[in-house]
Amino acid sequence: MKIKEVLGLLNRIYWKLLPYFTLRRLYIPLKSIKVNKPIFFIGVQGGGLSVIVRCLKRHPFIVHMRGNKNFWAYQDEISLQTFLPKIPKSLSSFPEGRDKEEEIFGKTAFWWGYATDNLVKKYYVNEKNYVKKEGETFKKIIKNLIRAYAINLKKARFLDKSQIFSLKIRFLNKIFPDAKFILVMRNPYAICWRVASRDYSNSISENLRSLPLEEKVKLAAEHWRNTYKIALRDLEYLKKGLVVKLENFLKNPEKELKRIMEYCELEGNPKDLLPKPTDKFPLGSLNPEKWYPLKKDVNSKYLKELPKKYRDIITKTIGKDLLIKTGYLNGWKINNTSS
Repeated sequence: MKIKEVLGLLNRIYWKLLPYFTLRRLYIPLKSIKVNKPIFFIGVQGGGLSVIVRCLKRHPFIVHMRGNKNFWAYQDEISLQTFLPKIPKSLSSFPEGRDKEEEIFGKTAFWWGYATDNLVKKYYVNEKNYVKKEGETFKKIIKNLIRAYAINLKKARFLDKSQIFSLKIRFLNKIFPDAKFILVMRNPYAICWRVASRDYSNSISENLRSLPLEEKVKLAAEHWRNTYKIALRDLEYLKKGLVVKLENFLKNPEKELKRIMEYCELEGNPKDLLPKPTDKFPLGSLNPEKWYPLKKDVNSKYLKELPKKYRDIITKTIGKDLLIKTGYLNGWKINNTSS
């Protein structure tokens, strides 16, 4: 192992363990920490959340599950947290344990599986499922993170991008009535084809891997449909939330990031947070390719490959009503990827 890799590993360990050994534990009681307007980015895996969230993670007031602006390119999905303290089952990607095997998806349901027709009812929760103990536990976890990572304790804002929270919006809102929800969308024809033809086909689940391609396409489309149908419905019910299209962000990142920051009530110039060629990744960062330069077109590659047979499966599975509502009815057209 190279010296840089060793230093990166040590840096990850430092940030991961900081909430447990920070000296702030000695003089800042947890009850004094406020969780003010937490920010939840929701959507689907591969939907473009990472690059948008990384911009905000460079903001001086943002706290996430593994740090602050000084460690902004690492884990940021608290639903995947299995390191103590474990998050409540209702909010976990693994409500029955990480080794639980789901039909078809095996141990991979946490990635483009939990919102398919056969599993979505199992993973969906709202305020009717709220248990005070779970709510208090989750608040405590976030307070611990704020105490450890906040640069400014009074102005700290917690941010997360657990995509599975798309099915848990009303539950989260019960815990944090002032929460901010940003729903990020990406062209379903492009992302469903990518997932079905690549990710499902290379899955560690033999059952999923061996399915006919048309079945994989249908499962991916179910996941996209249920994710956005439920998220939009619950945000409308709560009369809150912001919808952002990845395609629009990539075309005009400064304008879209400004819109996001205004909704989140974050001060600052979006230009300062956007990717630059001079940006340096902290030691131990993940996926440096998800940064600079921004790819203006992430869909055409997949749309060019998409046969009409599978395009029709996506259209039929998602349904024209939702495609019209989200602006993706003609999303299969290469020159009209964001409608």
